[in-house]
Amino acid sequence: MKIDKELAALIFVSALAFLVRLGNPLAGGHSDEPLYIGIAKEMMAKHEWILPIYHGSLAFYKPPLLYWMMMVSFKLFGGVSLFAARFPAALCGIGTVLITALLGRELFPREKGEVAGWLTL
Repeated sequence: MKIDKELAALIFVSALAFLVRLGNPLAGGHSDEPLYIGIAKEMMAKHEWILPIYHGSLAFYKPPLLYWMMMVSFKLFGGVSLFAARFPAALCGIGTVLITALLGRELFPREKGEVAGWLTL
């Protein structure tokens, strides 16, 4: 895969959009994010990679892939943090933008494919 200027710009802007202020707490509202972070944290503490556990009970709120990615990110970034918890989702967002642009380039004229990537962002 050759990365040209347009694709590099799309990757750069999507990385800025998804990664800047990733570790800052959200303002207000009731979020389920602490629950999901707690599940991944408890699974990591108990070395449990199969069953999602929260406060000693099974917690099937999300597919386990989310918790696995969070656990790997916790290890990668040296512990539990908002940045580490949100990093896998941000990478998936960047990947979605990139895949949309590349697939659009293959299926449609090049310019329309790039527009699809920008619109996904």
